Amino acid sequence: MLKMKIYASSYKIINIKKVGINYQIDFEENTTLEELKRFLDLDKEVRFTVINLNRLRSSIKSFANIEKFLKYLLQLFE
Repeated sequence: MLKMKIYASSYKIINIKKVGINYQIDFEENTTLEELKRFLDLDKEVRFTVINLNRLRSSIKSFANIEKFLKYLLQLFE
C-alpha cells in the first residue's frame, strides 16, 4: 500500500475508494487537464470514466474484486 500511495501522490491522487457500484479516484482540487490526461494515458484498457476534472470512476464490474482493481492501478503506475 505504501508503494500505491507514493505512485498516487505523483499523479495528484488524494483518494481511492469504492463508492456504491464504482471505484472512484479523487484528484487534488488544483489538478489541471494535462495532469489528468497524463493519468488517463496510462489506462490503455479505458476502464475509467471522467466525472469531472477531479474525479474518475470505474464500474466494479470491470474487476473481479478490490484486489484486482488495486493490482490494475499498480500496473498503471509502474
